[in-house]
Amino acid sequence: MIKRVFSVFLTAVMVLSFSACGPKRESAQSVAEHALAAVKDLDMQAAQQYWGDGSTILSDTESSEPSVEIMELLTQNFSYSITGSQEDEDAGTAIVSVDMTNTDMSLIIADFLAAVLSDALANAFLPADQQPSDEELAQANLDTLTELMAGEDLDTVTNSVDIHLTLTDDEWKIVPSEEVFDAMFGGMMSAFTSLGEQSPAPAE
Repeated sequence: MIKRVFSVFLTAVMVLSFSACGPKRESAQSVAEHALAAVKDLDMQAAQQYWGDGSTILSDTESSEPSVEIMELLTQNFSYSITGSQEDEDAGTAIVSVDMTNTDMSLIIADFLAAVLSDALANAFLPADQQPSDEELAQANLDTLTELMAGEDLDTVTNSVDIHLTLTDDEWKIVPSEEVFDAMFGGMMSAFTSLGEQSPAPAE
């Protein structure tokens, strides 16, 4: 009798042990934290796994040296603080609220545009045989942008955004969002969009 009770007890302990050691779903907040850390650490392979290819900023970053350099500058002042997290398992949705701080790219883009227009005006008065090629102009513009982003004591901006996640195959997956990417990179996307909206329409 004692042996039988001991056997049942031992079996129950083993079942509970295996259950406790089983795989546990990563929380939505943990997924968001790892995704943000991947961007900050420039682990682009991990970043694309978490964020997907919804943003061209995170796509093919390792394909060229200029892209890597730009990403390093885009993340040098990036920091974040998770302010809240909510999971609705029944609905299969979650929201992680984050304060994201980075270089204020709206100021960088404004200075970049001013420099590009100044160079274009100077080039306009050059003889035809001294006009820079498209490749030379692209490189000059890239150099200008890189120099501006590499400056010291750059102003920063903080944006509060929500990262949305969905429960897929019992794992929390991030829903890519332009608003989140924009906040992550200091408003760079909205700055370029604003410039496009301010540009005069071409004459017919």
